Amino acid sequence: MKKILSLTLALVLIIGTLCVFPASAAGKVHKSGDWEYWITDGQAKIYRYVGKKNILTVPDELDGYDVTKIANIQFQKKLNVKKLNISAKITKIAPVAISSMTTLTNVTVKSGNKNYTAKNGILYNKAVTKVIACPGGHTAETLELPSTVRIIGSHAFAYNTNLKTINVPNTVTQIGGAAFAQCSMKKVTIPSSVKTIGDLAFRENNSLTKISFASGAAPVMGHGVFEYCNSLKSVSLPAITLTEKQRGAGMFADCKSITKVMIPSGVKYVPQKCFYNCTSLKSVKVPASVTRISAKAFGVNLGFKVDKRNPNFVIKGKKGTEAQAYAKRLGCKFKAI
Repeated sequence: MKKILSLTLALVLIIGTLCVFPASAAGKVHKSGDWEYWITDGQAKIYRYVGKKNILTVPDELDGYDVTKIANIQFQKKLNVKKLNISAKITKIAPVAISSMTTLTNVTVKSGNKNYTAKNGILYNKAVTKVIACPGGHTAETLELPSTVRIIGSHAFAYNTNLKTINVPNTVTQIGGAAFAQCSMKKVTIPSSVKTIGDLAFRENNSLTKISFASGAAPVMGHGVFEYCNSLKSVSLPAITLTEKQRGAGMFADCKSITKVMIPSGVKYVPQKCFYNCTSLKSVKVPASVTRISAKAFGVNLGFKVDKRNPNFVIKGKKGTEAQAYAKRLGCKFKAI
């Protein structure tokens, strides 16, 4: 199931990228030496590299066509590319092409490129306000992003299993979808500057043991942001009012090791499937401020009912509150406090 979701995620990116170009972009594949490419608007778009070099330079031209784009997932064919040099003419790069190439440790960009630059082997936009992609084999275990960064792009650090800690500066306002999916992060701190976190942003970080939201953090959460993070044992929702807009559906779904959940007073809404299928979770204290607990927020597998693997799940709260009403809907025990 998880592989299917990962494939779906990649396909979403592929479709999104292809929609930028005419339908002919997916037409005839041309070959020039070790490069395969499409012709789009009279320019070449790299489709695949089939050679054996481990230091690779994107050509300026192929068969007389300017090379201006690098396509998505076809560039990651588990060759042995260690270093990628991006030419000055490149105007568009699919991040997955770089982040999913697990042998790639370093990216450089020619100085004349008007769209991209590289720092410490990581690809940024020219103004260094957005992280585009970190090579899948980048060896750093700890990273500190430049203070100019405002956006961590979709899939920017995905699939890098070396990265353990990253310092997200207070300048960052957006973390893109799957930005850190399937990494080996050990701890994550979300600064108060972050306004949005995309779908599946930290999905399947199985080494992740600690998540912290800085005081005042109130990001609009995508779905499944921390799902399948199976080393998490204790989590706390942000001390904010989660609304329908701040949906956070499936935020910690299928985190099998979670035993403790803290919902601070002031939280009004627990999103759908927020802690769904967290099979080690035995109880949760719900403050009186919560006025709505969405469907399956704490359920396990069988619709609204509690699975036999967790028959003694207890919701604790005040009588007459949403906590008691939800326990009745879920079919689990309620303990008045």
